[in-house]
Amino acid sequence: METIIELMQIFLPNLCFSVCYWNLNYNIMKVKEMLDRINSDWVMLENQRELMIMQKYAKIGRLCTLAIAYGSMFSIEEDYIDNEYYAYNLRLFKLIGLWEHRTSLKQLVYICIINIILVIGLTQQVTVLINE
Repeated sequence: METIIELMQIFLPNLCFSVCYWNLNYNIMKVKEMLDRINSDWVMLENQRELMIMQKYAKIGRLCTLAIAYGSMFSIEEDYIDNEYYAYNLRLFKLIGLWEHRTSLKQLVYICIINIILVIGLTQQVTVLINE
């Protein structure tokens, strides 16, 4: 049971990332249509008053987005984030039997990047298999 729990700690984040990435690829035409519609709405604004109203609300939305993004980034200490990367890969290598000694943070970042590339590659392969 403990092995299954450790495996799920690695599998679930990869699964969530894969599903989000696949969903974006699957609905890319809808996203493109939506962005084209937003662009045409900006072009169709007839007078300066409408443009100023849209820019006002866009500025407020941009500030809220930045506040939320920076707040979530800086609310957690950097050491905590580094330790989570380390713990994630420690679990992975313990499961596959490759963990012998503590490696540097730089090596762990490379391993995380390789994990992301593997997830993207597997997602593309699954997409090709589903479309056939």
